[in-house]
Amino acid sequence: MTLPPSIEDKYEILAKLSEGGMGAIYKVRHRLLDEVRVIKVVLRHAGPAGELRDRFLGEARTASRLIHPNLARILDFLVDEQEQQLLVMEHIDGPTLQQVLDRSGTPPLGLALEIARQALDALGALHRSGFVHRDVAPDNLMLTRDAGGGPLVKLIDFGIAKALPVDEAEDMSGARNPGLTQAGVFLGKPRYASPEQLTGEPVDARSDLYSFGLVLYELLTGRCPFEGHSVRELIAAHLQAEPLSFAVSDPDGRVPAGLRAIVLRLLAKHPEERFADAAELAEALAPFAAPWPPEALDEILAEPAPAPLPEISPDVPDSSHATRRSTEPVAPPSVTALRRRSRPGARLNPAAVALGIAAVILLSLLVLWAVRARSRGETAAATTPPVVQPGSTSTPASALPPSGDLPPRPLDQPLAVYPEKALAFGVPVRVTVDLTVDDRGRVVKAAAPFMDAEQTVPSHLFRSFRSAALQAARALRFQPATRDGKPVKEQVRLIIEVKP
Repeated sequence: MTLPPSIEDKYEILAKLSEGGMGAIYKVRHRLLDEVRVIKVVLRHAGPAGELRDRFLGEARTASRLIHPNLARILDFLVDEQEQQLLVMEHIDGPTLQQVLDRSGTPPLGLALEIARQALDALGALHRSGFVHRDVAPDNLMLTRDAGGGPLVKLIDFGIAKALPVDEAEDMSGARNPGLTQAGVFLGKPRYASPEQLTGEPVDARSDLYSFGLVLYELLTGRCPFEGHSVRELIAAHLQAEPLSFAVSDPDGRVPAGLRAIVLRLLAKHPEERFADAAELAEALAPFAAPWPPEALDEILAEPAPAPLPEISPDVPDSSHATRRSTEPVAPPSVTALRRRSRPGARLNPAAVALGIAAVILLSLLVLWAVRARSRGETAAATTPPVVQPGSTSTPASALPPSGDLPPRPLDQPLAVYPEKALAFGVPVRVTVDLTVDDRGRVVKAAAPFMDAEQTVPSHLFRSFRSAALQAARALRFQPATRDGKPVKEQVRLIIEVKP
């Protein structure tokens, strides 16, 4: 995906942060103001051009009206001649709550309630302005620091916000604004959707509070109150099932009884049984506020520990500059973790070790060949990086990327420990891991968005398998990516198999 020249002239592209079904997000630097910002680009293939344009403009106008410390600020937006739509937003230096849960687990009770208080401030401001967010979820709430170093929560992504019925007659410009998502059309995440969203009924602020209740339950216990392995199962759980009992999700009684009752009231099937608005809910939560260790926030906001620096060939130039132009994600190589038992003193399988060593040697030879070929002015024919399978004995020259442009290359095999609590399950699980590798070959960010196995993975084991894969991925060493012969920061996707 390329950005319009007008944007390229104004902003330096530092990194591609993510890409989803509706758009891609870039981290950029304003060339004149020397300020880091974020650009969201709506993908052209995401739907009909007219509908996408209307939804984009709705998001931009919604966000531009909302000024609140806990709401992400929009700084600019445009639709270019090619109907490419871009939002320029403030850069929030911190993880989403989903990343917090994945990396660190549940925060201390006091910090979890402070996060909840600020999130409710954001929702209250949104609702008072006449909008329902409709997509309150852990990945749409971000955690950073305020000017004093304390926690600051930001609600992001107004892409499916809808005007409340009371404000449908006119928007701030005097034009009718009935909202883009009509009754019967669902946009959002089934895991965090309210019953009325799933059945196509009209929604109001209480729908967002239901979704917030799901987020709060997960912040307090690390578990989702409604579970399912398909959209059909999740919908049925929201409409018919009781929330997962706190006796199961919180056996040690970390969550006080009164706080449990508040969360369960949020998860009522009928809107009239929930709290009326965010302010009423915040007032109910206030008595449970508690201090937390200051180092807890430091730990949560710390970058993942980098892997040891790899030994870089002297033929590869060293550079600390940021890439100027974005690149598409690298095709995922299938990387199978070597088996390592979790019992102390266990020995690695000799055949697996030999296989790993052979793969490392092959990868090192491949990188060395490409670097030397570049120095001789040779050019490989292919335009995509090769997929190197462990145990391969040769790589055809036609599979090599263009000279000077190489993706990150793992210099060793990931060692994933099968979780002890999952030994009874005993089935290999494949975890997709997205990594950001800096220009020195260090893993600076890691996320595990997908998981797959021959059998259905029990929901209470998701976090254990994800943690095992992420720990193995963060310990990897990489030959950094290169663009025009210089090391750059780049993203790569691996598939790590966690075996018993």
